[in-house]
Amino acid sequence: MFKNKYLNNILYLSKNGNIAILAALLFPFIVMISIMAIDISRYFLCKNYIEMAILKAIEDESSNVCVENSSTVETRILNNIRITLSNSFNSEDINRLLHDTKVKLQFMHKKNNEFDEYILEVNSYYSIETDPVIKAIGFPKMNMKINISQFIRCTNISGILMADINIWRPITAEGFTKQQNRFSEKERHDWEISNKEFISKVKQFSFDKKVYSYILSGNMTDFGEENQTYEFEKTILNGLPDYSSLDNKTIVYPSMGPAEYFFNVDNCKIDDFILFNSGCAFNVVRHFLYNINKIKNDNPNHKINFDSNYEINTVIGLILKHNITKSQAYSWDIGNLHFIQTNHNLFYHTYLVDYLSRVNVNIEPMIEVSEKVCDWLISDIKKAKSENKKIFIITSNLDERYNHIYSYYQDYAFKKLLKDYNVSAIISTSDYTHNGFYGQTPIYYIGHAWKKILFYSK
Repeated sequence: MFKNKYLNNILYLSKNGNIAILAALLFPFIVMISIMAIDISRYFLCKNYIEMAILKAIEDESSNVCVENSSTVETRILNNIRITLSNSFNSEDINRLLHDTKVKLQFMHKKNNEFDEYILEVNSYYSIETDPVIKAIGFPKMNMKINISQFIRCTNISGILMADINIWRPITAEGFTKQQNRFSEKERHDWEISNKEFISKVKQFSFDKKVYSYILSGNMTDFGEENQTYEFEKTILNGLPDYSSLDNKTIVYPSMGPAEYFFNVDNCKIDDFILFNSGCAFNVVRHFLYNINKIKNDNPNHKINFDSNYEINTVIGLILKHNITKSQAYSWDIGNLHFIQTNHNLFYHTYLVDYLSRVNVNIEPMIEVSEKVCDWLISDIKKAKSENKKIFIITSNLDERYNHIYSYYQDYAFKKLLKDYNVSAIISTSDYTHNGFYGQTPIYYIGHAWKKILFYSK
């Protein structure tokens, strides 16, 4: 016989069939069980939210583990958890959760200097208060412990930045020309040997350091003639090695320099039936656009942000004009590093018109005389900054020797942009020998690759 009088009464009533009184006595049990079910549902829902937030934070920061110290990774993971939970938890609860959340990054081992291995572990403790009814029976809180870990392998990778390769630039070259075959056969032969020896050295270095990518900047050719762009693509774009253990093909990021387009308007003619004095500049732009699109097609998982627009003007199905506009700058990420290739086009405005083939090329400056910074550049930097990327801008002609080509207002606007978004550094392809600061931003001068190529020819 039950000693509890309340339960004995329920049993008695159930035997004697007084349903109304039985229901009245059972009602508190039903209410209590319902409240417990709600609390348990809240518990698992809350736990699921926290687990999903931690998993997302680990996923977002896994690539940064390879390049950042543990304290930075911890700060970013906690911040990402806060952002993810902000729609489901109030700030007080989030602060309480993060106070009891620990991030641990443990280095495992290094194998043959090829990769590092880490375990990223997040341990979190959180509790929710129960309903007053449940509290009354001795269960004031429901505690949860969450432990999530992920194994991360970091392949040690390197990159090479080369500026102003200037294919087919012999020692005797002086100024610009309108004649395609201006070099002797001996000069061409010597230059071809020099390029091959230079690339051979680059290949050996690439193999030793397991180079992931090549960043090219400045003038890829001397004048943009067809034989030069052909030689550039054959020797450089197709001549650099692949590192087969990487998921994607080794990427070569191209550029075009001001000597190839801005200073080349009406100055260099492709020797064909179309007698057009900006033919070399058009040739460079065409090859540049082709190579950027080729990177996109060959590496679909590698995002390229390209500031270029192409449209066709038609009337009744007839093509009247091909328009290529915007700055032609582009950006990409390598780990937590964000690179912006300006093609030296911060301040230049280049306009090319080919009336015969009905093509207009309007390469717009990224910073105008009015101090207006192009929307693409601001948007690109903002996005990189929101992802905690270190930002590097590749450009040139910023030292005092070139300050006649841009205004004080453009210079001021660029320095303000660098300061506002805390750009990590400028990489300049100038041969200016003294590294220093542009405003408050470090600037590094890497010199001209074509001078190194000449060195190998001696």
